[in-house]
Amino acid sequence: MYFAKQAHQDILRQKDYDFNFDISYKKFWQNHLEVNPKKQSLIRIAEYILLPKETVRRKILELTKKVLNKNIGWLPNEKYKQSYNLVVDKEINDICKLICFVCEKLNISIYKEEIEKEIKEKFSFY
Repeated sequence: MYFAKQAHQDILRQKDYDFNFDISYKKFWQNHLEVNPKKQSLIRIAEYILLPKETVRRKILELTKKVLNKNIGWLPNEKYKQSYNLVVDKEINDICKLICFVCEKLNISIYKEEIEKEIKEKFSFY
């Protein structure tokens, strides 16, 4: 989750340099490949995930022993991407239902499709 959040932030930062940069859901995986993630300190990761620094250090050492390159990040394979997309699609659908319910209670007329389109167009922002 930590590395996924960082990927979204890095994608969103591209808007700082190009206001027309596409941060949509359909371009997410392409954008993910094009951003260069920054190195993160053990302390920063430990603070974010609320684990002791030594635990994080030990787990990262275990990970680096299992992989050929020593860079740890969020580089999912195609099977994981498909699974991730299924979860995200469900989450977007659930969020749209919730927003529609709240809007209905507030007597605001808005279509689920409009909400879904907005979320998918600004995916990395949300």
